[in-house]
Amino acid sequence: MQFKWHPDEPPPELESHSKAKLTVLRSYLRAYFRRLNVNPQRDTFRLDLIDGFAGGGLFRDGTQTVSGTPFIMLEEAADAHTVLNERRMKPLEVDCQFYFVDKEPAHTDHLRKTLRDRGYDLDHGNIVVRTGLFEDEAERIVSSVRQRQPRAGRAIFLLDQTGSAARFSDYDEVTLQLVREGELEILSADGRARSRSLRHLRPTDRIALPSTLQLPGISRFPRNRS
Repeated sequence: MQFKWHPDEPPPELESHSKAKLTVLRSYLRAYFRRLNVNPQRDTFRLDLIDGFAGGGLFRDGTQTVSGTPFIMLEEAADAHTVLNERRMKPLEVDCQFYFVDKEPAHTDHLRKTLRDRGYDLDHGNIVVRTGLFEDEAERIVSSVRQRQPRAGRAIFLLDQTGSAARFSDYDEVTLQLVREGELEILSADGRARSRSLRHLRPTDRIALPSTLQLPGISRFPRNRS
């Protein structure tokens, strides 16, 4: 199913397989923040989170409104700052930058409206919403990541287009060259989440959510058969 958002209409109804994938993403980010911040001497953790097919940000689940991928990223980053500082003597700053991209103007209009309604700053903050194709925005985003993090360059790219896993072979060689040298978090076709250099990326590697992730603390979900 291809979801549609419009700023003057309610968000679309969430389907069961998409609901499972959102749960996986939230669990994955929670484990990711925890695993990469075990050093009590660290004072800053920088991460850029990029959603290449962000949609409008919200879904309907019966009578409830639930977070889509952009809000899950925002919520888990905020929660990480609170949880990771609970038992630390030395405060940890969780410094995240967010990029939300969608080709449909109605989708990004809905997302901007919802973000502002929830108090997020889109003018001077750390949230960037862009209307356009991800492959057209990728160079600018990667350049921004490099400028903000010239040493670590830590980023998570989520490219999940209406439930179908995008593959690097779907994007042009120029875009691949831009990110090949960086260390990015990849959700691989074999179902394992790991950080690896993109110079070793295989054409069959997924850069979207797989059916299951195999990280400690993350539940397994049945494969989507739709």
